[in-house]
Amino acid sequence: MQQPNTKYDLTGRLFGMLTVKERVDGFNTRSRWRCLCACGKEKIVSYHDLAYGKTRSCGCSRVKKTIKDLTGQRFGRLVAQERLPAKKDGSYLWRCQCDCGGVAFFTAKALNIGQVRSCSCLSIEAKRAKAVDLAGKRFGRLVAIEPTEKRDGSGSVIWRCQCDCGKETFQPANLLSQGRVSSCGCKRKENDVLKSKLDYVDNTCIQFINNTDKLRKDNNSGVRGVSLHNGKWRARISFKKKMYYLGEYRDIEEAIRVRKIAENNLYGEFLDWYNENFTKKQEVK
Repeated sequence: MQQPNTKYDLTGRLFGMLTVKERVDGFNTRSRWRCLCACGKEKIVSYHDLAYGKTRSCGCSRVKKTIKDLTGQRFGRLVAQERLPAKKDGSYLWRCQCDCGGVAFFTAKALNIGQVRSCSCLSIEAKRAKAVDLAGKRFGRLVAIEPTEKRDGSGSVIWRCQCDCGKETFQPANLLSQGRVSSCGCKRKENDVLKSKLDYVDNTCIQFINNTDKLRKDNNSGVRGVSLHNGKWRARISFKKKMYYLGEYRDIEEAIRVRKIAENNLYGEFLDWYNENFTKKQEVK
């Protein structure tokens, strides 16, 4: 049996809160010792950590030292009331009372570093302060009347709006400002009705190809299907949901001529076929 080396025998000695009870193995600087902490817990500690003061407890002293009592302390609008046993990201949660009357739960770390200053009422007030006043402004057929307390998924204020058709609707401020909504829905219904009255045959609107004088608002040539592009006149034509590019020309007259030829070739034969097969049938009815 190995005889104790009194130089390395720590039995019964006190190191901080630790009392050495017995050797686990060896009698040298690499030996390990079973120690009883003043808190009642046992811990195995090396000779080196005990002798050089690196370990002075089972860990309870460090825990007690880092836990700060925040009860009654103020953090912006928040007053810490009680520490909960639950933790988040290694930090204890505290129940806090906000000046607005709300109750919130935040970690001690978040409170100490100033990450939170209210139950969220501060951020809500800031958003309201930045909100654009739309009262009385017109957006298509809609006139904004007043904001509500509701928000959409992005946090945009919901406004009560009056439509020209007489109906009331509620729309987010961001959609109104971006022009993404311009009626209570009546405009879309009217367009659907108008579309249903048009004659569509083989993905082609008969009224559209017959009325070649009707131009887009951004048309800069005065002729459908001809537009100025990078200093040249581009000619193109769409038919049966397909777009055909007819080339680019320095002379606008040439671009118009090519477009007219395409109209005669594509629309002419189709209209003759339509008039022969559909118009006469409608007249018979």
